[in-house]
Amino acid sequence: MCSAVVAGNHPGRIVWIQTVRLDFFDALCGDAAACCLALSIAKDMGSKFIIVESDSRVVINALNRKDSCWALDNYVSFCNSYSSLFSSCIFSNISRLCNFVTHNVANWTFFHQKFGVISVDSIPLELLCNDREV
Repeated sequence: MCSAVVAGNHPGRIVWIQTVRLDFFDALCGDAAACCLALSIAKDMGSKFIIVESDSRVVINALNRKDSCWALDNYVSFCNSYSSLFSSCIFSNISRLCNFVTHNVANWTFFHQKFGVISVDSIPLELLCNDREV
């Protein structure tokens, strides 16, 4: 499994891509691990205001303490402790239809076995569309 973080700035320009290979197959935990990675990257970059978006309602509800899911407890604990390091940290559920870029990047990097920090310029431009799966 591959988790991908695609970070954009406030005008919507992609500024950072990082992927990690995970040695498990639980998509729910993969989504939660991506949220943890996003927070870790944002902290390392010195960001103060962040919005972590995921198309997993279960993960976002757990991070916002609306619901509980025991499989996510460690991820939620990590994210909640890291979220206090920011002036503002929002966990937001978005539609899968608005999250194609992240899934496209994750699929491409997994297929090409490229993990870690990925230069935005090295990603094929057609993957960076948010209106369709490529």
